[in-house]
Amino acid sequence: MTFFFSIVVAVLFVWLLHRIINFKGNVKSEKHILRLKLIGKDARLVHAVFKVSSYEGFHYFDFCMDEVIRLFLDVVKSTKTNKATRLYLFDYCKYAVKDEYNIFPVPVNSVQYHKLKANVPKALQDSVHRRIGSLPPLTEDMEIQLYARDALRWQRVLDKMTEEYRQGEEQQFYAEVIKIAALNESSEARQRNAYYKGYNFLAPKDKKLSLKLYVHYLHTGLKDFKHKDIGKRNKQAFFDKDKERKFELICKKMRSNGDLDKALCSVDEMYAVKRRTIKLDETAIAEARNEHTDVVNILDRYLSDNDVDLPATNDKTGKISQSTLPVIDFPKVSDSELLQLFAENNLQLDMQDLSNFADQKGIFKNQLIDSINKKYYELLDDVLIEEGEGVYTIEKEYFRIVSEPKK
Repeated sequence: MTFFFSIVVAVLFVWLLHRIINFKGNVKSEKHILRLKLIGKDARLVHAVFKVSSYEGFHYFDFCMDEVIRLFLDVVKSTKTNKATRLYLFDYCKYAVKDEYNIFPVPVNSVQYHKLKANVPKALQDSVHRRIGSLPPLTEDMEIQLYARDALRWQRVLDKMTEEYRQGEEQQFYAEVIKIAALNESSEARQRNAYYKGYNFLAPKDKKLSLKLYVHYLHTGLKDFKHKDIGKRNKQAFFDKDKERKFELICKKMRSNGDLDKALCSVDEMYAVKRRTIKLDETAIAEARNEHTDVVNILDRYLSDNDVDLPATNDKTGKISQSTLPVIDFPKVSDSELLQLFAENNLQLDMQDLSNFADQKGIFKNQLIDSINKKYYELLDDVLIEEGEGVYTIEKEYFRIVSEPKK
């Protein structure tokens, strides 16, 4: 019994050794046969081509090789082929899938490419290209794998985008660059390169989107990488002096706090169309009405009492004579007084301190803040005095700008 068992073991060993010798790398083909549930002639065809086909990095992607095998079998079933042609056809199918998925593509001027073209009949080439368009799209996880293994894929994809770009597609181009960078999560260097290349391409086409890509570029590897400057030529094209200082401040803040979203919003605001707005403070209006009841009563009489004579008007213009209306003197506060108060308090004031200052000057706190912010809005493209939780603050750079002597 023991002798019989030894014979069985020896036979099995010889069979396995024979299988390994004859199929060489066919262990790699078997996993695809199992994945695709191939049997009979299809399984034998796949074994045969894997046996002599060179193994390369592309074989690492099982989902790609599955599509190569499907394409190969589909073409073989539709056309009569011999053994030698099938080997070249299998490699030609690999070439076609590589090209479609943009992964380790075969250069069209290479010896390998010309050898494939010479050994695969034109009818079979056409049959491959008719079917290649039906390949399933790559999932996000597949894309990440391809980018991780092929260090130059991001560049080829971006180059193709620039070639196919059409005027008016700036927003779409921007979104695709962001997507490419996100899919290259395995390499910050590739992400930075994608952002910077996209920034340079969009620079003459859309200033705002170009600068937003530059902000993404700065944010990638923020702490441990020396980033390229925006460039003198682009600075001249993008900015006037005030916008340049504004953008430098945006970048400086982001380096400090790492808040990418806030920096991107600030770039949007910098290029937003400016519209003057008037804010009505209902509380201030009510207080003013109470303080100036005499004026309100006179105006009410003019508007409601038909028996009261209207103020004298200019016969030619129909305008009310200024001399007939009561004059109200509102207090005037020099903004330099308030700025000096901020300077003495490290550019930050409690709300109560600011209220006390406004009361001393006989003016409402909100009215004071609004008037100063409106005065400097065009210069800064932002509010000067910002309200926080219980405090008012002024950015150091903004304070420097408004404090500079007028030329």
